[in-house]
Amino acid sequence: MENQPKVTDASNFADVASDKYFAEVVAWAEENVIVKRYDSDTYAPIDNTTREQLAAILYRYVSYKGYDVTAVNDFSAFLDAMSVSDWALISMKWAVEEGLITRITSSTLSPESNATRAQVAAMMMRFIENI
Repeated sequence: MENQPKVTDASNFADVASDKYFAEVVAWAEENVIVKRYDSDTYAPIDNTTREQLAAILYRYVSYKGYDVTAVNDFSAFLDAMSVSDWALISMKWAVEEGLITRITSSTLSPESNATRAQVAAMMMRFIENI
């Protein structure tokens, strides 16, 4: 979506080698605070991505672009609202309100579940079409 933006520095993640096909993208996303570290130097590029992690990435990207991120959902309809991690709370509230992340069952969001390929595709489609 950024048309191969220029990167000023290499990634500082110890587990993202500079010769990997995704190294520049990760460096750009880190530089623009769209992705964050697991710990002092780990990105974990082969780990699965959870639904709340994806919400956080999309939220940070929208913030980076300067779009409105004030819409929030109160989560009162979801039994697992308390399982949303503190660091992802605002992102998840925004993503649910914007319709990017939808419920798994009639009363659950499953924020800490790994996002399936189909879920990621649906979230990205909704993001591109609606944001």
